[in-house]
Amino acid sequence: RIQRFGFVGLAEEWELSVCLFHQMFGGDCTAVEFKDARDIHDDYSRYGFDDFTPIDHYAYFTAAQVFRANLQRYGVNREVCRNHVCPQAAKFFG
Repeated sequence: RIQRFGFVGLAEEWELSVCLFHQMFGGDCTAVEFKDARDIHDDYSRYGFDDFTPIDHYAYFTAAQVFRANLQRYGVNREVCRNHVCPQAAKFFG
């Protein structure tokens, strides 16, 4: 079912997720979209990944595969985000 979602992003790849969303659906990136409201931009395992069930693991890794495939399909990487998709928020892409 995850493959049929209109959009899949990853919390630990928040900046790229926001950029990918805009590349897919349009609209301008704004700095407020990159506000670190939940402090989850690091390794997801710190949030109890060890306690996930086999279905949780499958769902996460399927979502990650969809996310990575969409990055490629829509030509999204940090440079593209910084220079083309989200230039108003370039500081978030190193």
